[in-house]
Amino acid sequence: MEDKRLRKIFDNFQPQVPGDDDFMARLGRNLDTVEHLRAAAMEDRAAELLSQAEAIDDLRARLAAMKSRNRTAVIVAAVAGFIVGFLFSLAVPALTAAVARLSISLPSSDVVAALTDNFRLFAWALTALTSVVAALNAYDLTLYFLRPGEKD
Repeated sequence: MEDKRLRKIFDNFQPQVPGDDDFMARLGRNLDTVEHLRAAAMEDRAAELLSQAEAIDDLRARLAAMKSRNRTAVIVAAVAGFIVGFLFSLAVPALTAAVARLSISLPSSDVVAALTDNFRLFAWALTALTSVVAALNAYDLTLYFLRPGEKD
């Protein structure tokens, strides 16, 4: 019974079907819109990728320049530390002899005796410390003078 009612309802139903030309025109417009949006998205993506590539190239150039500056600074620091260490090591025997002569004129005490007996150790420690400080300062100064941009 229900099938008869449904058939009766649908027998009178006559939907209007648009023509093939109208459908094809709408389909063409929709495809053109999709193609236009796809092309615009591709252009935006290409511009974004180009911008990222330029940023990467700029970063690589800055890193290469920084690497070169650091190498130069390390070389200058090593030379400065070597020179200062060499000069101080030349002075250690003269300083040891001077302290030995000075210790003779000082009053005898355990502290003075300990300092004069171990002066050579103190002199070499001072030489090492001075060499390290000179090398670090030379490194910092070299980086300062090689920095990009305006010089003060």
